[in-house]
Amino acid sequence: MKNDAAVNSRPSSPDFDAVTGSSGAREAVAAFLEGLGSCGSAVTIETLSEKGCPGFRIPSRRLTFLGAPGKREEGLLADFLRAEKSGGTFAEAMTVPAGLRLFVSGNCPHCPGALRLALGFLENPNLSLEVVNVDFCPDMATAWGVMAVPVLMLQGDEENFRWTGVLRAQNIAQALCSREPESLSEESLLNILESGEAQRLVRMMQSRERIFPAFYALLTHEKWTVRLGAMVAAESLIQAAPDLGEDLLESLWALRETLDVVVMGDMIYLMGFGKPGVWRPRLTCLLETSREQLGEALEEALESLGAAP
Repeated sequence: MKNDAAVNSRPSSPDFDAVTGSSGAREAVAAFLEGLGSCGSAVTIETLSEKGCPGFRIPSRRLTFLGAPGKREEGLLADFLRAEKSGGTFAEAMTVPAGLRLFVSGNCPHCPGALRLALGFLENPNLSLEVVNVDFCPDMATAWGVMAVPVLMLQGDEENFRWTGVLRAQNIAQALCSREPESLSEESLLNILESGEAQRLVRMMQSRERIFPAFYALLTHEKWTVRLGAMVAAESLIQAAPDLGEDLLESLWALRETLDVVVMGDMIYLMGFGKPGVWRPRLTCLLETSREQLGEALEEALESLGAAP
């Protein structure tokens, strides 16, 4: 999936979210948004501390830009934001969600073309795009081993899906379309949940009749907000497909000795939606040995199982 070509060494939308950072970079981002005129109205500023880089996000277009656009990228972005369609027709057959990450620089002659191509992929509602200007975000470039730009990579599988230099849409589309849903990364699944499409993820797992491996990582994630989104999907899955739901619960039960108490409490909540004949005796036994740590969660789950037919 890797492609190497000549590269440049790294030297009125109502739903904009601006990402703040250092004062100089923040001013550059603010100047770009102001220059958009009507497209840049109603901007809400927030901080992405885990990125440590300024930028802006347009949720409805599934686009995030970290750093400020260079002069040649400004026009492309303004046209993209003002248009209902970008004109791209790439990866139309792709049904597996994916997030792309594009690294660019204001001094790169190939970067405007790479950005134009990447924006074209957003015609497919299953794709999202994060653009990183390394002039403002050098740490991100270092973290992902980017030594030259442009570089396009697949979020969650950056090692296997990475293209450098002059990007070719057909090659990228073929690689993306060949992916199986079971191979979706933790980051890709999280993007689905954060987009409010938990039911879509449930349907995908139902149709494949298996739990995607990365889904377990979200269910047992240390962050409550991440777990919550996955738990909503899991609860729906257990109720819609009981046998598949039991596979999920059995796997979580096998992890019980390795999970943090708080996380295990949340997993016990899900077990309260399982088959009573299976989970009543197990949770009753666990209550006898773990009442102090998990008593409240176990009692609530047992109550739910008691009310179940």
